[in-house]
Amino acid sequence: MEEHEYIDDELTRKREKSCDQIFAEYLGFVAQKVRREYYIQVLRFVFLFRECINSNGERLIEDRKNLPEFLFPKNSVVNNPTKDYCCDNNGEQVPDMCNEFLMRHIKERHSMVNLENTEMIELMQNLCYWMFINGYTCSKIALIE
Repeated sequence: MEEHEYIDDELTRKREKSCDQIFAEYLGFVAQKVRREYYIQVLRFVFLFRECINSNGERLIEDRKNLPEFLFPKNSVVNNPTKDYCCDNNGEQVPDMCNEFLMRHIKERHSMVNLENTEMIELMQNLCYWMFINGYTCSKIALIE
């Protein structure tokens, strides 16, 4: 097997992971790096972010039509509104939900996460950067000051 075939296979495997699988892997990574108390906040943050993604699933599926097909696995489910988006879809569009989450979704549920706004922004940047460097998305987020 040539090296580029290995890389293509690895990227294909990563593209086949669902958002839920990616979030679980991220939480496992974070659990090894932080104190238990902070991990609980990260866990709540990820659950709320997941909720935001699922509540915007139909919009993400519609937006997906404007993206290159190679970003998504061939066997992915794209039109099943009764299921959670995070169960059936990969993480390619996760960074697209950052603003929606930080500007709207979290404001309604801020009491569930005991973090300042700057901490939530840093957590979002960390999650999206981790997804990018691990090949789960081609998107990078940028903080505009």
